[in-house]
Amino acid sequence: MTQARIGGQSSRLWGGHLSLSTMPRRGLLSWGIDMDIAKGGKGWFWDGALTYGVGKIVRRRIGFRLGAGIRGSGWTKGGLGSALSVPVELALRVYATRSLTLQVALRPSWQVAGADSRKKGSTLLPFADELCLTAGVVWGRRTTRAMEVGLFLGARYQEIGGGRFMGLVFGMGYLNKP
Repeated sequence: MTQARIGGQSSRLWGGHLSLSTMPRRGLLSWGIDMDIAKGGKGWFWDGALTYGVGKIVRRRIGFRLGAGIRGSGWTKGGLGSALSVPVELALRVYATRSLTLQVALRPSWQVAGADSRKKGSTLLPFADELCLTAGVVWGRRTTRAMEVGLFLGARYQEIGGGRFMGLVFGMGYLNKP
């Protein structure tokens, strides 16, 4: 569930979130996919980003990722116009124990097309049009050859078009093996 505040009105959004990214042990190339869809008020909120960049797991304990890409988002019948933007994502993972990983991601973005009301919508980062912050933990890993899977619990904060979205995220976390 997400609590959204757009244009002075408050709305609850119910939906899903998918986030996948790589932090390679060997090599530097990294990618990430981030998608949201939620029902709120009379319409649907949608958001999708694809980033590509560099990333690395260092000393089997710390992983970082820096990427840029393309992002589209909007709200049907919700007063928030659709937009196409360029996100830059900085992510950090700390592999604290064998079964606990801490994650933090910061993703400002700059609009390149779409509704003018979406520009300069971030108050925390005034130089960015929009902002997304995510923090959480992944625990209880199951291991395959290249990936680990665990339960994810986190919080997400977004600033879009002058509005704020805050919510809890619960699901599966997929990690590269450190």
